[in-house]
Formats: sequence, structure tokens, C-alpha cells
Amino acid sequence: MSAYMLLCNFTDQGVRTIKEVPQRRAAARELGKELGVDIKAGYLAMGTYDLIIHTEATDDEAMANCRWPPWGTCGRPRSRCSRKRMLTRSSRG
Repeated sequence: MSAYMLLCNFTDQGVRTIKEVPQRRAAARELGKELGVDIKAGYLAMGTYDLIIHTEATDDEAMANCRWPPWGTCGRPRSRCSRKRMLTRSSRG
């Protein structure tokens, strides 16, 4: 499985409905499971992004399918996604 980081900002509508975050999180986890994406952790952040989500997906296609409109139905964030590769002793040189 590949690791991904989603860097998200809430839209104005997402901020107005911030109290719905627990329900959104549950809906996002269920949707992710159906599409082959496992949400490992989510962090509220201060700075450039409002929310950082660490996920693992079976492949890029599963992540792309999960990021299209369905994420928007779970809280209306704007996001950027980046696939991550873990550093190991051998890859650091």
C-alpha cells in the first residue's frame, strides 16, 4: 500500500458547519474503506493548512477515486494530495 498526505483547507461552508466534523470523519472513513483507502490519522493544523490527513491506499487509482467528489461530501475541504515514500536507513545514503 502507498502512503498519501492530504493537505486540506476548509471552505467557508465547511467552517460554518465545523460541529459536524465527527460525523464527517466517520463518513470519510467508511467511504475510504469501500474504495480501498485507509485513513490512518487526521490532524487539525495551524498555518497554511487547516487539516492534514495521512492515508494509505491500494494504489493511485483508489486514492484518485476517493478524492474526487466524495471527499467534498464529507466536509467540503479544498485539498492537495501527495504520495509519500518512507525513508529507511538504506535510502538515506
